[in-house]
Amino acid sequence: MIESRQAYGIAQNANTKLLLGHTMSISKNYKARIQISFEAPAHKSTLIAKSIYSALNPEPKISFDSGAITRISVHIHSLSIEIETDDIPSLRAIVNSYLRLVNTSYKCIVS
Repeated sequence: MIESRQAYGIAQNANTKLLLGHTMSISKNYKARIQISFEAPAHKSTLIAKSIYSALNPEPKISFDSGAITRISVHIHSLSIEIETDDIPSLRAIVNSYLRLVNTSYKCIVS
């Protein structure tokens, strides 16, 4: 006597196993810390750092919905930017954007 069994579900063939392997994502955090110091007399470098901080401070609130976490802080003569994302291309794009913004702000203040 031969028994037969019926089962319901998804039959996993090579294609579905391959798709399952690719859809599993491993969450990684990539971080960058940028410390920018300004070469100027003490009182002037402090003013430059505070001015650039106030120019960039609204930016993290705008870019938060992209999945990136950005923190900007000002120290006595320097500016610190910390960026945390889930992928490297986003990290590179955000780092480049902040460096360009700092450079442009600095040129506007010094000129």
